Amino acid sequence: MPIAEELELAAQPMQFEAGDELPPEYRKLLTTLFYHHAEVLTPTLAYERFIRHLVDVGMEMAPDAEAKLRLANFYAEEIRHGYLFAKLYTAIDPDLPGQILEASGLTRGMTAEDPGTSPFAQAIEDWIDLSLFNFLIDGEGCWQISEWETSSYAPLARIAGQVSRDERGHSNMGYLHLKRAVQKDPAAHKVAQGRLYDKWYPVALDTFGRSESSRNLAYRRWSLKRRSNEDLRQDFVAHVNPMLERLGFELPPYQHNRHFL
Repeated sequence: MPIAEELELAAQPMQFEAGDELPPEYRKLLTTLFYHHAEVLTPTLAYERFIRHLVDVGMEMAPDAEAKLRLANFYAEEIRHGYLFAKLYTAIDPDLPGQILEASGLTRGMTAEDPGTSPFAQAIEDWIDLSLFNFLIDGEGCWQISEWETSSYAPLARIAGQVSRDERGHSNMGYLHLKRAVQKDPAAHKVAQGRLYDKWYPVALDTFGRSESSRNLAYRRWSLKRRSNEDLRQDFVAHVNPMLERLGFELPPYQHNRHFL
């Protein structure tokens, strides 16, 4: 059933522009949305350090020059995303990027030192980890960001389509790298199976958030998102599961190692 029939909408697509006076609840939800995506989208030292870590691992472990070129393009696009979203944040509040950084704790280490449940706190140790990260976590990002293409905040809606397409490209890159690695080497397939089963697949599903989320309902009412967390998660699963099964992977039960159901 379309959201318009499920909810009494408080805002319409692209209703608010930068500089408009925002309703208090709407402003709070919008900045909360930014906060929860700060790991990928805020161009802070911590963000740049994390992206550099991904590229450093990749450049060291990449099997050929073509893979290195893909990673260089990935790095450039991620830095561009950070720039675009920084401009978006500062149009609401010049101090907002710094506030997000402080509130989210991104000044801490973002690899093995801070395990947690965030995909950005998982260890990226080698080519297998990076390939799974790009395929699943960038893929999840594509699903999330595509929700903003009809956002009621027009500046967000205008950039969401291109950013979502970039993230889909990063996910496709990860799948290509994973496919080539595991098809050439049975030992690599075994390593990837364990990492997929116990770490990356559950983390990717958790990243969509809780199925029964009152905040998601509020986002949808204000037209900041269109679908529920579980609807997005199920759509994502329907897309990635056949791709993983074609590579001969066994998928974990839906609730295996999950924290946000």
